[in-house]
Amino acid sequence: MNVLVTGGAGFIGSHVAEAFLAEGARVTVIDDLSNGCQAQVPRGAAFARLGVETAEAAALVKGGGFDLVAHLAGQVEVRRSFEDPRRDATVNVLGTINLLQAMAPGSRMIFMSTVAVYGDADQRPTTEEAPCRPLSPYGIGKLAAERYVEALARSRGLSATIFRCSNVFGARQNPHGDGGAVAIFTRRLIAGLRPQVFGDGLHLRDYVHVGDVARAFLLAARLRSGGLFNLGLGQGTTTLDILGWIRAAVGPAAPVPEHVAERPGDVRASVLSSERFERAAGWKPRRDLRALIPDVVRWYQAEADAPPSPGAPGRPGAP
Repeated sequence: MNVLVTGGAGFIGSHVAEAFLAEGARVTVIDDLSNGCQAQVPRGAAFARLGVETAEAAALVKGGGFDLVAHLAGQVEVRRSFEDPRRDATVNVLGTINLLQAMAPGSRMIFMSTVAVYGDADQRPTTEEAPCRPLSPYGIGKLAAERYVEALARSRGLSATIFRCSNVFGARQNPHGDGGAVAIFTRRLIAGLRPQVFGDGLHLRDYVHVGDVARAFLLAARLRSGGLFNLGLGQGTTTLDILGWIRAAVGPAAPVPEHVAERPGDVRASVLSSERFERAAGWKPRRDLRALIPDVVRWYQAEADAPPSPGAPGRPGAP
């Protein structure tokens, strides 16, 4: 199988690229390195520094003979989507269209969407049938991109799988910007800095390990047909609980948190049901957040102690 992984120098994308390489696929990675770093591109993958919205990316897709495009590249920060919604839409919507128009009939796309498309869902765990009421330009853009994936796949003879993914955690997660609570809290506590908690800290989130997400991409590549699927653990965890577990793993000298104002666009609670993908592909998350927190903390401690590599915020490896 010949696979293109967009965003393959980033957190989730690098794990997905590794998973396909381990299956014997030929893998090409494109990434503009705005969030990832070239050092995270797995050994054995070809690499091109390209934005998904560019003509060069379209040309690569058109001439690459790819059986599958695993599309994970994007503008990923809710805060930035408010500050620059035009850029958010350019990358997340127009970039997706750019790839779809370049893909050959009969090829497949697996598109990484987000739980943010649901907004504050009334139903928890939330199923794929729940109404979509995104609260941020980021969520709006991802929902629009989903619709383009569905429409252009039908019109162009493509197969498409869409994953609405909950909060992902694990090694290589960028602790800057919105990032993820686990990475941000861990890096700050290791550095002796007070972690910031937005609002009361009782926001509820569903956390799924990056290894389980990478496995979902492999399973989706084997499905005869595509579809729309949630990926999540199916359990909610509060921000304060996560912070407590990380502080316990870091040690008694870990600084106490500082509560700050809530951010615009923050969803109060989100928990996903993944039963549809379990029925379709036999997927179940295997790794639990609380059990893995000590391993994640040890990985970030080792990463902080390691000599820096040029342009590399995270070294390979996963807890």
